[in-house]
Amino acid sequence: MFTKALCCTMLIFIVGASFGLWLQKVRGRK
Repeated sequence: MFTKALCCTMLIFIVGASFGLWLQKVRGRK
C-alpha cells in the first residue's frame, strides 16, 4: 500500500515536471 502511494506520487511529480518543461517550450516559441 505504501509503495503504491509512493509510485503514484512519483508518477504525478514526473508528469508535472514534464508538463512544466513543455509549457516553458511553448512560451519560448511565442
